[in-house]
Amino acid sequence: MILRLSGRAWLITPTSQTEEKHIEMAEAIGSELGSSIYKISAEKHDEMIAAVSQMPQILSSLMAD
Repeated sequence: MILRLSGRAWLITPTSQTEEKHIEMAEAIGSELGSSIYKISAEKHDEMIAAVSQMPQILSSLMAD
């Protein structure tokens, strides 16, 4: 199986307990795979995912009218 991550978003959500070496390791892996690296808070991550996860329901409701 070929990973197709080139240009894909790689979200890193460190906490106050995350060691810098682990953040750097995650960034290195994402970069090696060709992903775009973003460091964001867990709260921002949850906000973004919640917005996207509701999209299919919103679209289907609009199409049903």
